[in-house]
Amino acid sequence: SVLFGFTKDMTLEMVKIMSGMEMKKLDSFVSSALGEVVNIISGNAVTNLSKEGYTCDISPPQVIIGENRSISMATEKALTLPIKTEIGKFEINISIRENR
Repeated sequence: SVLFGFTKDMTLEMVKIMSGMEMKKLDSFVSSALGEVVNIISGNAVTNLSKEGYTCDISPPQVIIGENRSISMATEKALTLPIKTEIGKFEINISIRENR
C-alpha cells in the first residue's frame, strides 16, 4: 500500500504548474490532476521495482481530500519518506507485504 500526503498549498501549486490555471479550492479538477500525479509516480516506482525482480499490483488511486484524516495501512509497519521540493513538502508512506 502507498499513501501520499500533500498539503493543500502544494496541491494547488502542483495543479497550477500542470494545467497553467490558478486554482483556489480543492475541487474535482484538482482531485483528478492529483490522481494523475500519483499515477505517474506509482507507475515509475512499479517499473523500477519490476526491473529489480519485484512483482507489484497497482490499482487506480483513490484521492481523499480533507484535514485531519486518519487512514490505516494494510500492515503494521510503514516506511514514511518525507520529500522536499521547490514548491513544498509532501510524504510518501509505504507498506509492503511479501507474498509467499
